[in-house]
Amino acid sequence: QPRRALIATGVGKSANVAQRCANSLRSLSLRASFTHAAEWGHGDLGQLAAGDVVLVLSHSGRTAECLRACELVRARHGKHVQLAGIFSSMNLLEPGRQRPEAAGRHLADFCSHALVYDMPREADLLGGRCPTTSVVLQEACVNVILAAVVDQAGLTEESFRANHPS
Repeated sequence: QPRRALIATGVGKSANVAQRCANSLRSLSLRASFTHAAEWGHGDLGQLAAGDVVLVLSHSGRTAECLRACELVRARHGKHVQLAGIFSSMNLLEPGRQRPEAAGRHLADFCSHALVYDMPREADLLGGRCPTTSVVLQEACVNVILAAVVDQAGLTEESFRANHPS
């Protein structure tokens, strides 16, 4: 049977982190790629197969392109493709509580698994509007994923060097 793949997706700085995640997983001999969240509706749904995982990165969890990507993946592939997310806790309610309709959709509504980080605020750069702390925290979440993959797959330094001969 074909190996499962991970497709990382996002927009803005989260897309940069998603791309780094896919690159790092490939360097560990895993099937991984990056698709910009805005591209899912333009043919990229065709890359998915049963058992794949789409990892969606969005600091707010409410990025329109990421939510649309989740809708498209779910509509085309249902439960055969898993959705996972990395986002901050800033727009989440306590477990078990329903979000009011006015709060709108969130990645948590689509994802069966998530790494959720707490962040007091962005660094005070341009009034806190410039992504700084959130990018560092997303990178930390990706590093947690990489560490878990290395541990679960039993990868060794030798197998890593085989993919990095230079």
